[in-house]
Amino acid sequence: MKKRADKGAFFIVVKHLFCKHKAISIGRRIFRHSLIISQKMSKYLADKIRLEYQIPIWYNKVYTIQLRASARVFAQRGNMQFWWLIPIVLLACAVEGFGVYLLRYKNTLSIILVTVIAAFVMGYKTFEFAGYRIQGVAEYPIEFSHISYFVFGTIVLLGLRRLYGLAGYCATLTGLGNVIALCASPDSMISGFRSGGYFALSIILHNLMLFGGVLLLCNSVKFRIKDIWTAFLAIALICGFAQLVNAGLIYSDIDYKDSIAILKIMDGRIFEYIVPPEKLTVAGKVIGCIVLFLAVCGSVVLYYWGNNKICARKEKLAEQKGIDISCKKIGIIPLVVYIAGKIGERKKALKDAQDCTSQSPGQDVSDESVKEKDGLNNTDE
Repeated sequence: MKKRADKGAFFIVVKHLFCKHKAISIGRRIFRHSLIISQKMSKYLADKIRLEYQIPIWYNKVYTIQLRASARVFAQRGNMQFWWLIPIVLLACAVEGFGVYLLRYKNTLSIILVTVIAAFVMGYKTFEFAGYRIQGVAEYPIEFSHISYFVFGTIVLLGLRRLYGLAGYCATLTGLGNVIALCASPDSMISGFRSGGYFALSIILHNLMLFGGVLLLCNSVKFRIKDIWTAFLAIALICGFAQLVNAGLIYSDIDYKDSIAILKIMDGRIFEYIVPPEKLTVAGKVIGCIVLFLAVCGSVVLYYWGNNKICARKEKLAEQKGIDISCKKIGIIPLVVYIAGKIGERKKALKDAQDCTSQSPGQDVSDESVKEKDGLNNTDE
């Protein structure tokens, strides 16, 4: 029995080793053939892309791995050379989202942060465009993002709570649009700046706008749905202002109309960043503009609706946990009203004090006369 058991164990070990080595051999063969197929496929794709976009022949050296070939070929095309900016911006967005989550039950602190952000971005843009005017440079706030800086800053700093929805939407659309554009074509984004420092500052400003807009969305007051018309009116006015600039009726001394992003969006040239210009038809531009228009309108409705849903959910949870999530009024107008109220209370207190002092001698005389009358009455008795 023991020999038969040893013999069975021996055959099991041999069979196991044979199958194991056979599996390794098959795996190596599959890996080798897949590598050959991948190299051939990458070479085919690289050749096809090179011929289509007229890339020099020496660039075919990158087809050893398909992913590397595709990345470098598209980098040669001019869109993804600075691809490493994408994870940095997305990481910044994740950090901002985490910060909004941490402040979910601290609405007053959130509004204070939004006010600081608004003061910084509006102050910087004011000094920037004022410096352009002093230097005689024809740079004006025409882009949607430029106008959004002033709309967001003015509403938040003044403390116009009924317009928080408009301010938050403009800030969110400005920041989110920059993130989407950077992820789609980082090279095109960075090529429009004079230096890397200006580009880095632009990324910081846009991310601050996104952070402020999301804070107003999630950690502020509940927007009134019937005030949604202010957002549509603001977008229409910004687009109309851009068309006046394009027609030369405003800022006629500018010479960079072809590079204004909002005009590119309105006439469909923005799609040339993702579709070759020779393949982009008029019908494609019209359809793309209609889709963008519907997306903007839908985003406005979604922003206001999302704020109402988030605030309702937070109020329910705060009530269950016994947390106060009320938001104090912060801004220039609330400050002026507060100071005026304090001054009024002070004046009223001083007036009451004066009235008391003016009435006190009369009251003493009347008291003495009453005492004298009481004394006379007592003597008569």
